[in-house]
Amino acid sequence: MKKLLCILLALCMSCAALSCSESKKDSKTDTVAEETITEKPFIDCTDTRFKEITVNLSITDGEPPISLTDLNIDSIDFGECIPSCTANCIHDTAQPPESYRGIAEYFCTDGNMLYFVVNYDINCAAGCHEFAIFSYSPESAETSELYHLSDADNEQYITDIMATDGEVYVIYADTACRTFAKIERGSEQFRDIYSSSKNMQFYESESNRVILQEYTDSGTNEWVESFIEYDTDSGQVNILRENCRTESSGYPVARPTGTPDFSVTAITAWREKPEGSRKYDIVSDYWRIPSGVTNPQIIYASPEKLIFIVSIGTDYIGNNKTELHSLDLEKGEHYILDITSLGDSFCYVNGFVIAMKAYDYYSNEEKSVYCISPENGIAFPITMGSNCFIWDMNNSNGTMLLSLSTPSNDYDSNSERYLYIFK
Repeated sequence: MKKLLCILLALCMSCAALSCSESKKDSKTDTVAEETITEKPFIDCTDTRFKEITVNLSITDGEPPISLTDLNIDSIDFGECIPSCTANCIHDTAQPPESYRGIAEYFCTDGNMLYFVVNYDINCAAGCHEFAIFSYSPESAETSELYHLSDADNEQYITDIMATDGEVYVIYADTACRTFAKIERGSEQFRDIYSSSKNMQFYESESNRVILQEYTDSGTNEWVESFIEYDTDSGQVNILRENCRTESSGYPVARPTGTPDFSVTAITAWREKPEGSRKYDIVSDYWRIPSGVTNPQIIYASPEKLIFIVSIGTDYIGNNKTELHSLDLEKGEHYILDITSLGDSFCYVNGFVIAMKAYDYYSNEEKSVYCISPENGIAFPITMGSNCFIWDMNNSNGTMLLSLSTPSNDYDSNSERYLYIFK
């Protein structure tokens, strides 16, 4: 009998221990879950002393540590069309209407797919009456037409294109305004989302959102900008920031190219001048960091990191001193790298800063784009060739597109245009 009671007592104690163990396990799981969703507190670094580390620049011949694909845009076959218009066009009316090969004018990327706005009405003085939008796969070299407009009375023309999550968006202009719209595939029409009497261009795209710049020329060497966000899930249009000022790059252009007060990368960050100070702080929803300078250009911001450029001087071709600053908030370290002569335009791609000379018009020297590691100073040159003209660089969904043409003579019929895709 005693033996039976001992066995029953042992079983009860085992069940109690197991129950306690499960309870502790559940409690631990709850604690982990609570820690995961805890938001980071705001950090004011106004009185914080980061450890400054001067990094030496080292240019290496090694392979760049990012994915790079190059593409001859003019080799892509978008077919031919006879433009729908004949009036006010530069055609020989004694001859039958001529068929024109499609020319890619605007482009963007989304994942492994490229998207192009293609114009077939390149010689018409009255507008664009024949254009299409294509997707293109660099892996398979296959094109697919998503949209085609053929209208002799058309007064609209596309000025920009952007894509995210497989959906394609455009900005088109007419005599009255600029309109941000989505392509409704298969319906041969745009779905208008937002219109403005101001100029517009795409700034950035990420999963579930598209960001636009709305801007006007102030009549001086500044642009006045607003940043607008379109939430693709809710369909809502929100103003992220209004009345930002962009300092001129020093070269006459049709859109802002200088240093904006506002930046959207991993997180949103902007420049603020404390009262009575000439120097900017850089601010986000996570931190405030004094830049210590009067002209910081924000390249990248995340909860743990800030990267900005400081250019000393006003020479737009990059001959003045340029510094790359990278601050690690977790380590409390501030890396400073002199990248003078490497570039005047910059972009962040997967942990690296891409630098190029966007305004080096007159040099026939071999041109390079540099992939730079801010923390150790290693720069990987990517040769673009000589006698070429770098047109544009833009960033979307962590991918940078760089376009250039060679030769640099814009009117040379033998010129070729190339697209470099950095991931």
